[in-house]
Amino acid sequence: MLRFIRTEPVKYADLHFHSSASDGKYSPVSLGKYLTRRRIAAASLTDHDTINGFKSFTKSYRGIAIPGVELSVIKDGHDIHILGYGFDPDNNRLNEKLAYYRDVRHKRVFHIIERLRDLGMPISNEDVVKNIPPGASAGRPHIARTLVARKWVRSETEAFDKYLDYDKPAYVPKAKMTLSEALELIHQARGIAVLAHPGKSNGDSIQKIIQNPDLDGIEVWHPNHSDDLSREWLTITKETDRAATGGSDFHASAEGKSDSLGMYGLEIGVWILFKKKLIERETFIAPYL
Repeated sequence: MLRFIRTEPVKYADLHFHSSASDGKYSPVSLGKYLTRRRIAAASLTDHDTINGFKSFTKSYRGIAIPGVELSVIKDGHDIHILGYGFDPDNNRLNEKLAYYRDVRHKRVFHIIERLRDLGMPISNEDVVKNIPPGASAGRPHIARTLVARKWVRSETEAFDKYLDYDKPAYVPKAKMTLSEALELIHQARGIAVLAHPGKSNGDSIQKIIQNPDLDGIEVWHPNHSDDLSREWLTITKETDRAATGGSDFHASAEGKSDSLGMYGLEIGVWILFKKKLIERETFIAPYL
C-alpha cells in the first residue's frame, strides 16, 4: 500500500505519474486519495496510451485534475516520450488511436513472454495477464512483477536490468508514433504536447525535437534530472517560450523507500505559468481552471 511518509517538502502540482490503468501498481482511486492527503493542489494522471483511469481518479482527488497521457514516439531510431495535457478525454480520434496502441502493447507482452521461456523461465501468458486489470495498458512492469512473484528475480529492477530493458535478451521493441503524429493527435484533442524527461533520452534526437515549433513544453523536473540539468531545461523553456512541467513519474513504491508521489513537480509560481499556458492555448481544460 502507499505509505504516507513526508521526508521532504511536497510540491504544488505533480504532473506525471502512472496507475494500474497502465503499468503503475496502484489504482487511480488510491492515487487520488493519496495526493489529496498530501495536499497536492493539481495533478495529472499520465498513463501510457490510455486515459481510462482519469474519470475514477477525478472522483477521489480533491484538487485540480488535468487530463494527461504519455505517448511513445520514435525519432531517429530512439524511443522518445511525449506527454499530453489538458485535452478532451472524450475525443473520439484520441481514444481510437490509444485503443490501437493498447492492443499492440498486449501483443508485445506475449512476445516478451516467449523470449523469457526460451531463456529458461517458463512463465505462462495467464501468469502475467491475470495481474493486468481489464482495459489496462499492458507493459513490461507487469512482466517484471510476475518474474518477482515466481522468484526468477529478486526485484523488478533486477528483472529490467537482466532481461527487459533495452538491449537485454527478452526486450521486444514496441510500435510507436512518429513525433508529428503524436503532436497532431494531442493538438486536435485540444491539448498541449510536452517532451517527457529529456534527460533520459538521446541528446541529438532531443535537440531536433526542441526545434519543432509544434512542441508546447518540456518536462523540467523529474527524478532522473539533477538540479543542474533542471536549471538548464528551465532556461531553454524561457528562451523558447515553452511551458515548464514536472512530476514524479511514480509507478510503484520501491522496497525500503518512501513514496516519491507528490515530491517532484511544480512549485506554485511555475504552476501559475503552466496554467496560463493551458488557457492561452485554449485547451479543453482551460474553462475549468
